[in-house]
Amino acid sequence: MIIEKILGNLHELPPGPDPYFGLHKEKVVLPSAQLVKRIQRVTTDHGQELGIRLPAGSGDLRDGDILHVADANMIVVSVLPTDVLVIAPRTIHEMGVVAHSLGNRHLQAQFFEASSDYGADVMVCQYDHTVEDYLKHVGVPYDRQERVMPVPSAMPNTATSFLFRGRGTAPDLGLCPPRGAPHTAAPRSGSAACGLAIEDTR
Repeated sequence: MIIEKILGNLHELPPGPDPYFGLHKEKVVLPSAQLVKRIQRVTTDHGQELGIRLPAGSGDLRDGDILHVADANMIVVSVLPTDVLVIAPRTIHEMGVVAHSLGNRHLQAQFFEASSDYGADVMVCQYDHTVEDYLKHVGVPYDRQERVMPVPSAMPNTATSFLFRGRGTAPDLGLCPPRGAPHTAAPRSGSAACGLAIEDTR
């Protein structure tokens, strides 16, 4: 079977009765790194092989994406939890300093508001022992957790992105367009750029 489009997402169903109520959910379990691949071969948790061949320009796969519906069965994407650092800066300045450090390490982060499942304003990045050592050294609160991230570690097409330019004395924050759009600003020579994916919780 070849999957050429995403039929919807279980986490974004409109209010009202669940149109998929009673259907058996067969899962394609993927690590976060594979969500950015629009062409790949996968196997469901029932051993069924599928080919995913999404059109150029398609967004990344996400947890809950509906790949196929037929009779009493549906096939959905299930994303494995990722080992992450949940960082809770206490001030805007502290957030900027931490983001600057992530930029120098070429790491991406996602930002969440207090209204999210985290219950606080936090920035989340993939676990890295050098970042953990840095956070301990500077005393910034953090927690190591296993989380299913709403977007993969690669820069999502639909997220607002920011360019952090490292190796200066302070963070230089410049707005840049999503992937595929022309950039209006480029990193300075010798700087390290880090895209930060911002989850829109509105």
